[in-house]
Amino acid sequence: MAVRKTGYRLLERTPEVVEYVRKRALTKSDKEIALGLRRMTGEKLWSKSRVYHIRRELGISKGRDFSPNRRDPIGTISVHGRKGYPPYKRIKIGERKWMSYSRYVWEQANGPAPKGYRVVHLDNDQMNCDLSNLQLMDTDKACKYITQFFEYGFAWRENVGDAVRAAKEHGRHRKAVETYLTHRPYEFSR
Repeated sequence: MAVRKTGYRLLERTPEVVEYVRKRALTKSDKEIALGLRRMTGEKLWSKSRVYHIRRELGISKGRDFSPNRRDPIGTISVHGRKGYPPYKRIKIGERKWMSYSRYVWEQANGPAPKGYRVVHLDNDQMNCDLSNLQLMDTDKACKYITQFFEYGFAWRENVGDAVRAAKEHGRHRKAVETYLTHRPYEFSR
């Protein structure tokens, strides 16, 4: 047996109400719009959630209300980046699927990349997706190629040195110590 809410009533969405919401959706909050609709229609049941649902049906968003994946058409190119990492381009290839734009450009020219291979930017500029700047490498070779662009500052070397010394002192992490000491790019001098 279904339980029905008592006192719940649908409000009529007249063209005037829809136009009122459409005009004020980007400048006023949903609560302010609901107060205006109460004055305009004389109905006390208007609330911010009811205004939100009207906005959702009309497709009017305020910032990140609705999923951006559904709004972006297929083929949209956007710049994506996280704090501490360089920005890169990506392209929407499906309803909810994004792909690195550099890999997309390479695959359009040369066909699908085999498993275990990466598309590498030769100048290490993630925003430069010209075909002449892209090269396909196996994962091991790509990792070695990319690390040559890293710049390890003095503070970073100092932190690695502290980690190595702590591992040596405790002696519990012999494998970690061996890894640190045999890995040439991370050597430092004191």
